[in-house]
Amino acid sequence: MKKLFVLLTFLVCANAQANDFSFLPTQTGAQKEFKSLMESDNAKQALVAWPQAIQGTSFGQTDDGKALHAYLLAQSGFPVSALKLLFKETLVNNLST
Repeated sequence: MKKLFVLLTFLVCANAQANDFSFLPTQTGAQKEFKSLMESDNAKQALVAWPQAIQGTSFGQTDDGKALHAYLLAQSGFPVSALKLLFKETLVNNLST
């Protein structure tokens, strides 16, 4: 239950920190577009752009990257999928603050 609380808190905090996405990779055009979508709070379009822009990158494989993917799922109306992703593929202790 404690882990669930921490994960839900992360999702809420991530929403509060909107517009500071300087940590995202921007080497490709797809990554720059993804960052722009995130900065404009367009979670649904960012979720669509995720596979091409971030999924296969080193950032996408980190717990922070997976948590960001879960955040996009939650913000796009898929909270159960977001929680499943967080529980299966992330370690709370490895998330950046």
